[in-house]
Amino acid sequence: MGLEPGNLVYAGEAQQLNVQVTFNGIPLTENVDYELSGSLAPFEPGDYAVVIDGMGDYFGSQTVKYSVNEAAEYMLGDVNNDGKIDAGDVNGDDVIDASDASTVLRYYAYLSTGGSEEFESFIQQ
Repeated sequence: MGLEPGNLVYAGEAQQLNVQVTFNGIPLTENVDYELSGSLAPFEPGDYAVVIDGMGDYFGSQTVKYSVNEAAEYMLGDVNNDGKIDAGDVNGDDVIDASDASTVLRYYAYLSTGGSEEFESFIQQ
């Protein structure tokens, strides 16, 4: 059996774990083929475990560990994480305009969803 909880990032509230259990690539049905117990709605950052117990045609038990990661804090406009708000021509076209602001906002959205690439590398894409 396998479990894919996905990556979770601390959000300040309980999160429902998205559990997909398979056996040899075949999706199984909760409360028919297996039961779940353990930490299914984690609230705080930390390490957790879910126990899968087979039912019906499936038997045995498997414990799967996962983590809720601490959310990174970023200052809007601090494109290089130096604690300062960076304003300017971030795209190198010698004009400070909406295109620069759009690039900074795209990078902030990227960081807010778990991205970790440095700004200089990010804008090269």
